[in-house]
Amino acid sequence: EIGVRLVGSEMCIRDRMKFISGAYEAADHVPGSHVYLTVLSGTVEVTCGGEVFRLESRDCLSLPGQAERQYVNVGNTTVRLLEWIVYRKNG
Repeated sequence: EIGVRLVGSEMCIRDRMKFISGAYEAADHVPGSHVYLTVLSGTVEVTCGGEVFRLESRDCLSLPGQAERQYVNVGNTTVRLLEWIVYRKNG
């Protein structure tokens, strides 16, 4: 489930919990946005802009939201992570 919250009068946050057992390609690439990830459990490799980041439980990462992102579970348990996308409100 996706939640959208207003931050001030010009910014919104879309947040979601993801459970990853294999690979996942992020579908939303919002120009001018930022993505913030926090891994709750498991080990995941995040590829963004040609760079690979290996994240484990309690690790956090910030990425440009317009870039393509791929998440790959490289552990032996399901990855649980929180993803926040912060973007400017239209209009």
